[in-house]
Formats: sequence, C-alpha cells, structure tokens
Amino acid sequence: MNSTLEQFRNDVYEWFPHRPDALMDLLDALSSNTTARSVVELSVSPVFRRGYSSVHAGIERLFVADNEESQSQERQELELALVRLLIPYLPSPQRSFWLLGTDVTAASRPFARTLSDRTYVYQPNPVKGVKPVTIGHQYSILAVLPEKSRSGEPPWVIPLLVNRVTSAETKRKTGLA
Repeated sequence: MNSTLEQFRNDVYEWFPHRPDALMDLLDALSSNTTARSVVELSVSPVFRRGYSSVHAGIERLFVADNEESQSQERQELELALVRLLIPYLPSPQRSFWLLGTDVTAASRPFARTLSDRTYVYQPNPVKGVKPVTIGHQYSILAVLPEKSRSGEPPWVIPLLVNRVTSAETKRKTGLA
C-alpha cells in the first residue's frame, strides 16, 4: 500500500474519537461499494469485518458532546480538526490559495415518517407541472474545487464539511457558519 495512503488512513483512524475500528471498516465498505443504498448493505460488505450493531454504535458515538451547553462549539472543533487533518493530503493549488465552494442539496425522505425535523425542501423535478419540492432534509456542503491540471479533465470536488440545515435555520446561515 502507498505510504501516503497508509499515513492518511492512520490519521483518519486517530481522528475518530470513539469506535475507530468500526468506523474505519464502514469507510472501507463505503469506499469499495458504489452501489450500496443503505448502511445495512455496507455492513454485509466483505471489508466490513464487524456485526451490524457496530455500524449503529460507531455512527452514534462519532460525536458525543461533554455537555449540552458546549455541544455546538465541540462539534465545530471536531470538524476543524478533520479539515486540518485533510489539508496535507489536498492537491496543491496552482495559485496561492484553494478555491472553495459551498452549496445546499436536498435529501428526499418522503416515506421516513419517524425521521425528525423533516420539512419541505426544494428538489428540481423534470416533470412538467409538478412542483419542485419534496419532503426531507437539506445539507450544506463546503468543498475544495481543485483546478484542472490538464485540458479535458473532468471537473471534481473534494467535500470538506457537510452540515444539515435544520428547519429553524436558513441555507445562507448554515453555509456561512
């Protein structure tokens, strides 16, 4: 295995505050399975060496605040630590800075009746006469927009942070935070 990749995997493993083995297996399963439509499908991947219950435990323990009053600040500090971890592995910018982009995307969940804080969200619909809305969540994404090193290369992005836009927030406020 490439030493840069090994170092990156070690850095990510060390960043996980709880259940790093389960979360690393989940990342491996996610990276190697482009057709999975649920975490259940990921949990039966050959690279996921644990039981399904460790998926839930790993995700649930990914972020645990010390107390409710400082929860927002603790989450921001954890996210900032992740971004700092990623910086050495990003492609070097051709200019003296990285170009960043932010956008909001909807995740349609019309049949998830027990999912908390679902709301009406914009989702483009190509069917004429149908309103462009669905029920679900919105997510704000901050990404690095690498410059093309060769003409004809397809554009791509490197997501840095993904935050859910709650029904009490605006897209703009979440994107600026």
